[in-house]
Amino acid sequence: MSEWSWPSWDEWLSGLDAETRIRAEKLRADFARRGADDPEGWARSEISEDIAQMTRYLFLTATWRRMQDAVNDALAAQPAALLIESGCDKDTLETVVKTAVYSLAANLCYLLDEADGTTWIEDGVRRSDVEPNDPRWGLRELRPDGSLSGRDVGGLHASLSETDPSGNEGSGWLGFV
Repeated sequence: MSEWSWPSWDEWLSGLDAETRIRAEKLRADFARRGADDPEGWARSEISEDIAQMTRYLFLTATWRRMQDAVNDALAAQPAALLIESGCDKDTLETVVKTAVYSLAANLCYLLDEADGTTWIEDGVRRSDVEPNDPRWGLRELRPDGSLSGRDVGGLHASLSETDPSGNEGSGWLGFV
């Protein structure tokens, strides 16, 4: 049995109409300019699957910037200084803070992805953050003019680690990895 593989970028482009090809090349260039590890993959997915990949990527990279800001703020705060002065290892403290910040970001991404509230099993019973008749939420893509594009922005939790600006897929943020 032969192994199936995706066509190359150029082969894939050659199968597109001129307008879509131009859009795909622009998207690939935009992803590359913004530092995406696989700009062709992100662009191909957005075009082929009509997934709001640029919006996902922008949201996730903005999340990483804010995560680093939160770590920096926590380590610059007086309680951190007091812990270090009392003998706490600064690297260990940073690992604890990063682990907590990453966990919160991942959970918030998952919460945004789940319109009915994050569900979990507790004592054999499925639990949710919302009741059946409560309102729901979702992240939606907006055009630059503020109008809805009609596309949801989902799967954030699945791509958080892959957008780690260090390229380490979040491993530097998790104390147990």
